[in-house]
Amino acid sequence: MKKLCTLMMALVCSLTLAACSRGQGTEKRQASLAFFDALHKTLMAQSMEIEGTTDISTNMSLSGRFHLYLNQKQDLELALEVDGSAMGIPVNDVFNFYIRDGKTYLNSMGTKSQSLAENIGLKPGEKLESWDPFLSMTDEQKEKCFKSVSVSHDQY
Repeated sequence: MKKLCTLMMALVCSLTLAACSRGQGTEKRQASLAFFDALHKTLMAQSMEIEGTTDISTNMSLSGRFHLYLNQKQDLELALEVDGSAMGIPVNDVFNFYIRDGKTYLNSMGTKSQSLAENIGLKPGEKLESWDPFLSMTDEQKEKCFKSVSVSHDQY
């Protein structure tokens, strides 16, 4: 479960750092590598707050809004909230997951649960280990993740 939490955080982080624009050749390569470097540094942070939106164009029009809060300077606190829409129909409380005071809280589309954090493998006082799934990728593989990418100051 720790890896699942970390993977979800990596996904959210990567979605917030990704942006579409026209990048060619060396610019695309440099921007791709800068993106993955920024993502790695974000995953190593002891605290962060990220908000973002994403649109997925398939045969169904999907969009979503997410908010991620992580603070593990003291006791672990994590909040991941996701709302969205499918084909223009709003879907609230798609996924709300919290860790606080040694407990986990889940509210997903009306289904609620509460448990001890120990039940998902988090011992009292333990921090989430950052797991960067992209560390083993070559620069060429990282570059292929994007159709286009650009960097402007601290936005990717």
